[in-house]
Amino acid sequence: MNFIKINQQSVISTLILPAVFVLSGCSSKVLNEGKAQKLVDKFTSSYSGTAKIAGGVVQNEGASTAEAKLDFTNFVDSRNQYSSYSGPGVASFSKYNDDTWALTKVTITPPDSILSTRWYDTGIKE
Repeated sequence: MNFIKINQQSVISTLILPAVFVLSGCSSKVLNEGKAQKLVDKFTSSYSGTAKIAGGVVQNEGASTAEAKLDFTNFVDSRNQYSSYSGPGVASFSKYNDDTWALTKVTITPPDSILSTRWYDTGIKE
Protein backbone atom coordinates (compact mmCIF):
# COMPACT_ATOMS: atom_id res chain seq x y z
CA MET A 1 0.00 0.00 0.00
CA ASN A 2 2.75 2.48 0.85
CA PHE A 3 4.42 1.75 -2.47
CA ILE A 4 1.25 2.67 -4.36
CA LYS A 5 0.72 5.87 -2.35
CA ILE A 6 4.31 6.97 -2.92
CA ASN A 7 3.99 6.12 -6.58
CA GLN A 8 0.76 8.13 -6.88
CA GLN A 9 2.37 11.08 -5.18
CA SER A 10 5.34 10.82 -7.53
CA VAL A 11 3.06 10.80 -10.55
CA ILE A 12 1.16 13.83 -9.27
CA SER A 13 4.28 15.82 -8.41
CA THR A 14 6.29 14.93 -11.52
CA LEU A 15 3.62 14.86 -14.24
CA ILE A 16 0.40 16.56 -13.29
CA LEU A 17 1.58 19.63 -11.36
CA PRO A 18 4.15 20.74 -13.95
CA ALA A 19 1.54 20.34 -16.68
CA VAL A 20 -0.86 22.58 -14.75
CA PHE A 21 1.81 25.28 -14.39
CA VAL A 22 2.76 25.09 -18.06
CA LEU A 23 -0.85 25.24 -19.25
CA SER A 24 -1.75 28.09 -16.94
CA GLY A 25 1.26 30.08 -18.16
CA CYS A 26 0.29 29.70 -21.80
CA SER A 27 -2.76 31.90 -21.49
CA SER A 28 -0.66 35.02 -20.90
CA LYS A 29 1.31 34.39 -24.12
CA VAL A 30 -1.80 34.47 -26.28
CA LEU A 31 -3.42 37.77 -27.15
CA ASN A 32 -7.10 36.96 -27.15
CA GLU A 33 -9.80 39.26 -28.47
CA GLY A 34 -10.95 40.34 -24.99
CA LYS A 35 -7.46 41.40 -23.91
CA ALA A 36 -6.90 43.21 -27.21
CA GLN A 37 -10.23 45.03 -26.88
CA LYS A 38 -9.29 46.24 -23.38
CA LEU A 39 -6.09 47.76 -24.77
CA VAL A 40 -8.01 49.40 -27.62
CA ASP A 41 -10.54 50.75 -25.09
CA LYS A 42 -7.67 52.34 -23.14
CA PHE A 43 -6.62 54.07 -26.36
CA THR A 44 -10.09 55.34 -27.27
CA SER A 45 -10.76 56.59 -23.73
CA SER A 46 -8.68 59.68 -24.62
CA TYR A 47 -10.93 60.44 -27.61
CA SER A 48 -14.60 60.61 -28.53
CA GLY A 49 -16.14 57.56 -30.19
CA THR A 50 -15.37 53.87 -30.09
CA ALA A 51 -13.27 51.22 -31.80
CA LYS A 52 -14.21 47.53 -31.73
CA ILE A 53 -12.13 44.53 -32.74
CA ALA A 54 -13.59 43.24 -36.02
CA GLY A 55 -12.75 39.66 -36.92
CA GLY A 56 -10.42 38.58 -34.14
CA VAL A 57 -6.71 38.90 -33.52
CA VAL A 58 -4.03 37.50 -35.82
CA GLN A 59 -0.91 36.64 -33.84
CA ASN A 60 2.56 36.16 -35.31
CA GLU A 61 4.25 33.89 -32.74
CA GLY A 62 7.72 34.08 -34.28
CA ALA A 63 7.87 37.86 -34.11
CA SER A 64 5.85 38.33 -30.89
CA THR A 65 3.47 40.65 -32.68
CA ALA A 66 -0.23 40.67 -33.45
CA GLU A 67 -2.72 42.70 -35.44
CA ALA A 68 -6.45 43.21 -35.33
CA LYS A 69 -8.81 44.98 -37.69
CA LEU A 70 -10.83 47.71 -36.01
CA ASP A 71 -14.24 49.17 -36.70
CA PHE A 72 -14.38 52.83 -35.60
CA THR A 73 -17.65 54.60 -34.81
CA ASN A 74 -17.80 58.41 -34.49
CA PHE A 75 -14.09 58.63 -33.61
CA VAL A 76 -12.96 62.24 -33.12
CA ASP A 77 -9.40 63.37 -32.47
CA SER A 78 -10.11 66.87 -31.20
CA ARG A 79 -6.40 67.56 -30.59
CA ASN A 80 -5.77 67.39 -34.34
CA GLN A 81 -9.10 68.87 -35.41
CA TYR A 82 -10.20 65.82 -37.39
CA SER A 83 -13.87 65.39 -38.15
CA SER A 84 -15.80 62.37 -36.91
CA TYR A 85 -14.63 59.11 -38.47
CA SER A 86 -16.53 55.85 -38.80
CA GLY A 87 -14.81 53.06 -40.69
CA PRO A 88 -11.94 50.57 -40.66
CA GLY A 89 -8.62 50.74 -38.87
CA VAL A 90 -5.82 48.45 -37.68
CA ALA A 91 -4.39 47.87 -34.21
CA SER A 92 -0.81 46.59 -33.88
CA PHE A 93 0.36 44.82 -30.72
CA SER A 94 3.74 43.70 -29.35
CA LYS A 95 4.54 41.12 -26.70
CA TYR A 96 7.15 41.93 -24.05
CA ASN A 97 9.60 39.47 -22.50
CA ASP A 98 7.38 39.19 -19.40
CA ASP A 99 4.57 37.84 -21.69
CA THR A 100 2.46 40.98 -21.37
CA TRP A 101 1.06 42.73 -24.40
CA ALA A 102 1.00 46.35 -25.50
CA LEU A 103 -1.02 48.20 -28.09
CA THR A 104 1.83 49.83 -29.97
CA LYS A 105 0.12 51.48 -32.93
CA VAL A 106 -3.31 52.34 -34.28
CA THR A 107 -3.67 53.15 -37.97
CA ILE A 108 -6.71 54.69 -39.63
CA THR A 109 -6.84 54.73 -43.42
CA PRO A 110 -10.18 55.94 -44.75
CA PRO A 111 -11.18 53.79 -47.75
CA ASP A 112 -11.95 56.86 -49.86
CA SER A 113 -8.73 58.77 -49.10
CA ILE A 114 -5.42 56.99 -48.56
CA LEU A 115 -3.77 60.40 -48.17
CA SER A 116 -5.80 60.93 -45.00
CA THR A 117 -4.05 58.09 -43.18
CA ARG A 118 -3.56 58.77 -39.48
CA TRP A 119 -1.47 56.71 -37.10
CA TYR A 120 -1.02 56.83 -33.38
CA ASP A 121 2.04 55.39 -31.63
CA THR A 122 0.46 54.38 -28.36
CA GLY A 123 2.65 52.16 -26.16
CA ILE A 124 -0.37 51.21 -24.02
CA LYS A 125 0.64 48.22 -21.93
CA GLU A 126 -1.78 45.83 -20.26
